[in-house]
Amino acid sequence: MSQLMTLVIYDIEDDKLRNEVANFLKSKGLKRIQYSAFIGSLTDSQRMDLIAGLRKLIRGGRNNAQVYPLTQASYN
Repeated sequence: MSQLMTLVIYDIEDDKLRNEVANFLKSKGLKRIQYSAFIGSLTDSQRMDLIAGLRKLIRGGRNNAQVYPLTQASYN
Protein backbone atom coordinates (compact mmCIF):
# COMPACT_ATOMS: atom_id res chain seq x y z
CA MET A 1 0.00 0.00 0.00
CA SER A 2 1.88 3.05 -1.22
CA GLN A 3 1.35 6.49 0.16
CA LEU A 4 1.55 9.80 -1.63
CA MET A 5 1.92 13.23 -0.14
CA THR A 6 -1.49 14.85 -0.40
CA LEU A 7 -1.98 18.60 -0.53
CA VAL A 8 -5.36 20.06 0.45
CA ILE A 9 -6.17 23.71 -0.10
CA TYR A 10 -9.51 25.37 0.55
CA ASP A 11 -11.41 28.63 0.38
CA ILE A 12 -14.27 28.77 2.87
CA GLU A 13 -16.03 31.99 3.87
CA ASP A 14 -17.78 30.81 7.05
CA ASP A 15 -15.48 30.79 10.12
CA LYS A 16 -17.27 27.89 11.82
CA LEU A 17 -17.15 25.68 8.74
CA ARG A 18 -13.52 26.65 8.07
CA ASN A 19 -12.60 25.52 11.60
CA GLU A 20 -14.54 22.27 11.15
CA VAL A 21 -12.63 21.54 7.93
CA ALA A 22 -9.29 22.33 9.57
CA ASN A 23 -10.07 20.04 12.51
CA PHE A 24 -11.20 17.29 10.12
CA LEU A 25 -7.95 17.52 8.16
CA LYS A 26 -5.90 17.42 11.37
CA SER A 27 -7.85 14.34 12.49
CA LYS A 28 -6.80 12.64 9.23
CA GLY A 29 -3.14 13.23 10.08
CA LEU A 30 -2.48 16.21 7.83
CA LYS A 31 -0.35 19.13 8.99
CA ARG A 32 -1.16 22.77 8.40
CA ILE A 33 1.41 24.48 6.17
CA GLN A 34 -0.51 27.70 5.57
CA TYR A 35 -3.77 29.14 6.86
CA SER A 36 -5.87 27.27 4.29
CA ALA A 37 -3.46 24.52 3.24
CA PHE A 38 -2.65 21.12 4.73
CA ILE A 39 -0.33 18.31 3.65
CA GLY A 40 0.27 14.72 4.70
CA SER A 41 1.06 11.24 3.49
CA LEU A 42 -2.06 9.21 2.61
CA THR A 43 -2.88 5.94 0.90
CA ASP A 44 -5.40 5.90 -1.95
CA SER A 45 -8.17 4.67 0.35
CA GLN A 46 -7.34 7.28 3.00
CA ARG A 47 -7.44 9.98 0.31
CA MET A 48 -10.85 8.77 -0.93
CA ASP A 49 -12.12 8.80 2.66
CA LEU A 50 -10.78 12.32 3.10
CA ILE A 51 -12.48 13.51 -0.11
CA ALA A 52 -15.79 11.94 0.95
CA GLY A 53 -15.54 13.65 4.34
CA LEU A 54 -14.81 17.01 2.74
CA ARG A 55 -17.81 16.62 0.44
CA LYS A 56 -20.06 16.02 3.45
CA LEU A 57 -18.68 19.06 5.27
CA ILE A 58 -18.65 21.41 2.28
CA ARG A 59 -22.11 21.12 0.79
CA GLY A 60 -22.24 23.52 -2.13
CA GLY A 61 -22.29 27.25 -1.85
CA ARG A 62 -19.23 29.27 -2.73
CA ASN A 63 -16.95 27.07 -0.63
CA ASN A 64 -14.18 25.17 -2.37
CA ALA A 65 -11.63 22.50 -1.44
CA GLN A 66 -9.01 20.98 -3.72
CA VAL A 67 -7.11 17.72 -3.06
CA TYR A 68 -3.84 17.08 -4.90
CA PRO A 69 -1.88 13.82 -4.62
CA LEU A 70 1.80 14.60 -5.22
CA THR A 71 4.51 12.32 -6.51
CA GLN A 72 7.79 12.43 -4.61
CA ALA A 73 9.35 14.40 -7.47
CA SER A 74 6.64 17.05 -7.46
CA TYR A 75 6.70 17.24 -3.65
CA ASN A 76 10.46 17.85 -3.65
